[in-house]
Amino acid sequence: MGIDSQQFLQFVVQPTLSKLGLGSTQAELLLVATADFHSALGSTLSTADGFGLFAISSELHNELWDSYIAFDCDLASKVRGLASQHEFTKAPDLELVTNLQYSVAIAWLIYQYRNIKLPLNPTVVDFADSWQRCFLNHSASQQDISKFENCVRKQLTRGKSLAA
Repeated sequence: MGIDSQQFLQFVVQPTLSKLGLGSTQAELLLVATADFHSALGSTLSTADGFGLFAISSELHNELWDSYIAFDCDLASKVRGLASQHEFTKAPDLELVTNLQYSVAIAWLIYQYRNIKLPLNPTVVDFADSWQRCFLNHSASQQDISKFENCVRKQLTRGKSLAA
């Protein structure tokens, strides 16, 4: 059984985005739906695709740091501040599994790194398109797209805080 989506939103996603200087209901929804799709909100923490709630691969994690985060000192400091002091240097990918705030920050930064800009009033299809362009290294099957769209719909029905 995974993490309750409302508690994940309230206690992890919102505070993490706030620490990054962001706050967006659209970002919140996209992150919760992404975690729901990839790990059923924590039911699975390691797959062939990657680590943690968002199934982030080592390659993508390294690329994000080397090609995006490292070029913004303030951002790098904020993200590094979310990581464990000693464990991050030993096994950075393990932070994606054991550190929820770090994992959320990295997931959101993947969306930013890939220049995702949702429209003002995004549709379920807009969310699914953003996810597919950022988190898959292949074309998504129609089954996966439908599953992700259902994750978005499920979060939209869970409360005003996600749909506002």
